Amino acid sequence: MDKKIMTIETNTQITFHDLRVGVGNFGIDPNATGRDTQSAVIWPFLRNEETGRPSVLVHEGDVIDLDVYQLKILNISQNTIKIQFILKVQDSE
Repeated sequence: MDKKIMTIETNTQITFHDLRVGVGNFGIDPNATGRDTQSAVIWPFLRNEETGRPSVLVHEGDVIDLDVYQLKILNISQNTIKIQFILKVQDSE
């Protein structure tokens, strides 16, 4: 298992192994329970997929499973999001 914590700025993307994640649309989610809940939208894309996956609205504490990856949303501020990336299975290559 491989883990890494990364902070990503708005309108940028990062790569963790074969997973790319873009982030943007930071703000307050009016539909979330709890007052002034920060949210952001992530766009995941796995290498070897012809198209990216649908965007996901995330909040602090969310856990997202994508194939062999898990993303834990640690913190969201006005312009950045901190995510722990976990590769659940290592390739045997």
